[in-house]
Amino acid sequence: MNHSLTLKIDNSAVEERDFFELVSSGSVPEIASNLSSILSKAKNSVCAVLSDISATYVNMLAGMKYSRYILVPDVNNKALAPLKGKAIVREMKWSGFDIFIIDDDCAVVVSGKNGSIIKDRGSVANLMAHFRRWFWNEADFELINEVSGVDNGVFDVPQVESDGKVVTDCDGSVSVLTQRCDASSFEGKYHQILDDKVLYFRKIPDVSILKVRGKDSFYVPDLWISFCEVDGDSYVLNYNPASYPTMPEKGSSKLIGIHVDKLEYGTKYKYCQKEAYSKLIEKALKDSNGKDITVLPSVTENVSMTMPLKDYLFFKELESKNPEMLEDRIRSKNPNLLVTNKRACSLEFQINVEIQKHSPKAVKDSIYQEYDNMPRNLSQKKSEIVKLANEEKMEKLSSKVNQIQIPGTIADVAEYNRFVTELNKYIDEFNSRGGEIDESLAEVSSSKKTAKVKTIVKLKESEAKPLPRYGTLYRNGGAYEYVLIDENKVSEAEKEAEVRGWKTISYHLE
Repeated sequence: MNHSLTLKIDNSAVEERDFFELVSSGSVPEIASNLSSILSKAKNSVCAVLSDISATYVNMLAGMKYSRYILVPDVNNKALAPLKGKAIVREMKWSGFDIFIIDDDCAVVVSGKNGSIIKDRGSVANLMAHFRRWFWNEADFELINEVSGVDNGVFDVPQVESDGKVVTDCDGSVSVLTQRCDASSFEGKYHQILDDKVLYFRKIPDVSILKVRGKDSFYVPDLWISFCEVDGDSYVLNYNPASYPTMPEKGSSKLIGIHVDKLEYGTKYKYCQKEAYSKLIEKALKDSNGKDITVLPSVTENVSMTMPLKDYLFFKELESKNPEMLEDRIRSKNPNLLVTNKRACSLEFQINVEIQKHSPKAVKDSIYQEYDNMPRNLSQKKSEIVKLANEEKMEKLSSKVNQIQIPGTIADVAEYNRFVTELNKYIDEFNSRGGEIDESLAEVSSSKKTAKVKTIVKLKESEAKPLPRYGTLYRNGGAYEYVLIDENKVSEAEKEAEVRGWKTISYHLE
């Protein structure tokens, strides 16, 4: 027989904690693949600042026909060979992103595959002024045909003032920008300078940072560059704002913020400390490790457990009358059963129940031995009567006794006593024999006439109590185990156990 329970759990008020909800979708322009086409539009010159020496960029610049002025972190790099005799390449340490300035028309900021085009003439002019300062006054080595040292005193390029479009830290403008901004990207070690700012980060930090903040935090996995926002204006940065307070480059023109018309940073998720499942159904979410999660309307799980018969019957009653109590009882019996890695407003557990078997160490109660002896005793007595009747040539008596069908099992004392009465009747007949004996054999049989069959003594109820009515009774040490033939007879079996004094008893099924 199949035994099962169905438990429905309302999870709608359960809270998801420390997660991220999608608030906008978008893509980030891939500038790198189009850079060659953009640079080909130059008429006079391209000025480039490279944070790393890329063979792709080197070959691209080497194939152009206009004047090229390039800043790289190391002029001794063999990868620069294609530029020999084609460009002036000078050495300056630089990090964060690459810059390409095309004539006086536009500039391109690139990091990895992504980038932003700057078309504001004032910004381009200011950026070019900074480039001249770096190129002619900040470099110590250059590569034209060969690597050589440079005399920085030859050109006197004045310091460039920040104009609000392009700011550097030589006059403290980056410091002001970092502190005044309303929003900022974040990477690395958190600093209190970011406490009052909306944060954007492409790698999720320890959520302990996010919990204590009063400002919004956003997970932007496609973010390609450090940036900040001031009064709605976006600035791309070549430094990490969280690291600014401890950077050795503070106060120099090598820390820079460049205004861009629109910064594309792709898909955006907002950090939420907690929210009920009921408000998150099938929304696009990520957990604190950046993995996708979904809250479903409902989920069904199939599980299994073993329990005693009485528990099952009790639980089956609770199934419809008190599911909350059923949940509590199941959790107390098996804390790990009602566990799922799925998030849903409604959980339904289909529980396959195996009823606990009786112990393999248990043995049948001694009462069965008594009842096993009853048919044995009757059969032995029947055989004795038939044998002696045959010896006495009492064929009719033998035939009548042979017709008595002794069952293999005796159900109760009354049944046993009915057979005792019948057998005793024939025993009495045998013991008073004489009518059937041939007179001619009288002399021979007289010696046998003294043979007697002992009658069977009837049993009293007190001497052999009835067999268990609803199954088989076992003993396991000092406890009883009652294996029922019908699970619906537990109530009757309990009453029987109480009347017959079976203490410490458990109920089972075959």
